[in-house]
Amino acid sequence: SENQALYTFGAHIKDKEQWKRESKSVVVFDVADGAMIRNIYNHVPDWQKDRVIVLNHSNFKNPIAVNNADLDEFNSEIMQDEDYSYTLAEMEAKLVLEILNSDQTMAMDRWFTSALQCVHSVNKEWGYIEAMRVLTDDDFRQEEVVPKLKHKRLELEMKAYNTLAMNGSAKRIVETIQNRFSQLERDQKLWDCIAQKPIRNEDGKVKLNFRQMMDGDEDGAYMILIYIPKSGVSQLFRKFIFAHYFTKVWNVLLSREVGFGGREYRPETLIVVDEDSVYVGVGGAS
Repeated sequence: SENQALYTFGAHIKDKEQWKRESKSVVVFDVADGAMIRNIYNHVPDWQKDRVIVLNHSNFKNPIAVNNADLDEFNSEIMQDEDYSYTLAEMEAKLVLEILNSDQTMAMDRWFTSALQCVHSVNKEWGYIEAMRVLTDDDFRQEEVVPKLKHKRLELEMKAYNTLAMNGSAKRIVETIQNRFSQLERDQKLWDCIAQKPIRNEDGKVKLNFRQMMDGDEDGAYMILIYIPKSGVSQLFRKFIFAHYFTKVWNVLLSREVGFGGREYRPETLIVVDEDSVYVGVGGAS
């Protein structure tokens, strides 16, 4: 697997211009001891290492943001998909439901999905935490979300929920949401990752853009090395982080079937998962 990753990336190619033409991006998941990540990185030539992105989730002092702002940005701005917030919310809600082993309750299946749609449409920086606040914090919902909704369906949906909340009918919904998310809140390392905002460039674009990295650009391909530690974290942490990245990668791959932002070809990307048997079936990864 290590040799295949290096060969696909073009670590054996000596000429830079040839490498730009022939290199293909690689995404490597190491959910074991980190040996695969180290071995691959150490065999990448120095002149190619600026194309290597290491996402080390064992560095708890500097947690890496876990969000899909990059997918939202591309599909909204490049693909002009006005309804992408709905697609993204469904994907994220499904991930949360599966990771938390939650039943398909009305609270999670309808209202949490709607809340995610609303926060994505209001503020590209918002995610899971703000969606939960929409349902549990009346002031936040009434002052920061409902007045800023431009999509008529979402506005009607949130006003309907607000009516339930104001007459006391949303109590069970709130209890369900809080019970589900208490699992995440108790896991400080995971919560820190979820709470981080996306890092942006000087022009305001998302810096960690998986589509760009998986596609490559005029300067060649990227090697994305994702390390999720086996010890020092909970099983919930490992499942959530892995499922988040896998669904993100899968979303990019699937979108190549229906168009590619004007490109005339579909780039190839190698996906390598170390110890993948641990995660079969998690978060739609199967």
